[in-house]
Amino acid sequence: MFIDDKRRALVRLLAGGLIGTAVLIPLGGLFNDIVSGGLISMGFHTPFRLVSADLEWRVGSAPLAFVIQLALYFLLGAAAGVSTLPFADDGPTLILRSLAHFALTAGALTLTCTLLGWAWSWQAMAVYLVLLAAVYLLIWLGRWVGWYAEVSAIREKLGLPPGPTPLKWRETLPYLPFAALL
Repeated sequence: MFIDDKRRALVRLLAGGLIGTAVLIPLGGLFNDIVSGGLISMGFHTPFRLVSADLEWRVGSAPLAFVIQLALYFLLGAAAGVSTLPFADDGPTLILRSLAHFALTAGALTLTCTLLGWAWSWQAMAVYLVLLAAVYLLIWLGRWVGWYAEVSAIREKLGLPPGPTPLKWRETLPYLPFAALL
């Protein structure tokens, strides 16, 4: 498993899944309306479509499509919920588990967008994945900067001298990718 503390991971999975479902029902309703042509067409339409027309057509039943859609929303929320926990204490394991989590999250996003008809082409799906990667990298860099600041504070409280940093490059370097991405 990605996280050593399984109890906290389960709580975060459930909480993230429930919050993700609650957030994605209205957001998904708007996306479902956009991709079904509701906002584009000039005729009568509902501004909110609870069930994806593409998924309903694929499975042949609106209630079944709704259940599958809720499961996909829960999956995306659970992936986001568990991402708030540290994946490991050491660097290489942290990077590997973070990459694996990103791959699973990207797979869940691809599955959701494909089944619900939100990705009408591979270019649209690529945009979704690039946006996911940007948000993921932004959050990851933000957490890394926070951890770096905590280590510096601990070193200072313990009376340990900071390493040599001419022109303070070590202090500013962690913030450069974060600022550039922001």
